[in-house]
Amino acid sequence: MDVTVLLKGFLAGITIAAPLGPVNLICIHRTLVRGGKNGFVSGMGAAVADTLYGIIAGFGLTLVSGFLIDHELMLRGIGGLIVILFGLRVFTRGIKQKYIEEKDTSLLKEFTSTFLLTLTNPLTIAAFLAIFAGLGLTTKNINHLRATVLVLGVFAGASFWWSILIGGVDFFRERFTDGTLKKINHAAGFIISAFGVFLILSVFVNVGI
Repeated sequence: MDVTVLLKGFLAGITIAAPLGPVNLICIHRTLVRGGKNGFVSGMGAAVADTLYGIIAGFGLTLVSGFLIDHELMLRGIGGLIVILFGLRVFTRGIKQKYIEEKDTSLLKEFTSTFLLTLTNPLTIAAFLAIFAGLGLTTKNINHLRATVLVLGVFAGASFWWSILIGGVDFFRERFTDGTLKKINHAAGFIISAFGVFLILSVFVNVGI
């Protein structure tokens, strides 16, 4: 196994997962109000989606990447609407007790929601290509074996990021009161919805409206 390629993939995975965005905020919020397990599973949904885009970039699947980028505006608009709905739901949610353990909350649902939301940003492929190029990984020096190692590194890096982020948030969870969680709901809901509005507006700016 090419350890250097693995480490570069690991770095790329962290770089893609780390920037603060709606998915990060959703995962942080779920950790605070539902616990570390829900937050981590949500984070892994994003990690798997990022890894899927890493596969497309690493293996040079131009047909798939071309299709996704061609439909990038539509996907971004859909993602914006989903983010707004997430934000409104978070903003209006009440706090009945210090820790909310919702019986109807499915871990599969948590995973799927962030997985699909992350997939609505096909520009992640372009980001991976730029990062790979910056790390000296191009189609000229990547074969299928090295691409596989690279993708494993991406998944490991993204998973590491979510473990650190969710673990840190969960560690401080006990310090929050019901009142604080309610304020967090309002702040997180507003910011998440603002991200969604920005995504939708960016679609119109891109098409020249």
